[in-house]
Amino acid sequence: IEKPVIYENKKGEVKKILASAADKQEIMEKYTDMKDSTDEWLSEQFDKMGEGMHFISVWGNHSVKKRPKEYVLGSEISFAGADYLGEDYVINGMYNPEEYFTWTQGKEMEMMFYIPEGKGEKLVFEMDIAGILSTKQDVEAKVNGEDVYSNTLHENDTKLEFEFECPQDGWVDIKFSLPDAVSPNSLGVSIDTRELAVSVKKLVINRK
Repeated sequence: IEKPVIYENKKGEVKKILASAADKQEIMEKYTDMKDSTDEWLSEQFDKMGEGMHFISVWGNHSVKKRPKEYVLGSEISFAGADYLGEDYVINGMYNPEEYFTWTQGKEMEMMFYIPEGKGEKLVFEMDIAGILSTKQDVEAKVNGEDVYSNTLHENDTKLEFEFECPQDGWVDIKFSLPDAVSPNSLGVSIDTRELAVSVKKLVINRK
């Protein structure tokens, strides 16, 4: 094996990295330790390597994930077909995009943003939705571990919106809880066995 190999779990968390010291820059540009804004620990793991390929095990208080693209406040992120931009920010919990929207996957969904221009400010998250599966969907959201949203979406609802404070390091981790996610097959409406909750059209983050 000559190229680095990244081992992730279903939540998008890196558990192991197989790489050489020469791969440091490439890995550090693509991944970051969410528990260490300086990435000092991850950097040290490469500096301690000898020649050849070595494993880095991510353990303890460290949480290494794909580094999100820098987000510019006010820019629209589309989740529709050929215009889909979600892959730069979605860590886990969404299916492949369809023509007009993208469905959430399972009972949890996580997004990550790096918003340096919003450090320390009150921001507003606005998500346009195409619809929900079933007659209602309970939705909760946490930003960096703090509760910011709890609501029940109904069939005619078209927007999910909440305010949050951007931390001083600019890193924004948004986790959605979708306990009512269900498959169309189990409802008897189609043969689709995917576990669905909310279909997302687009989102934007602005200053309050």
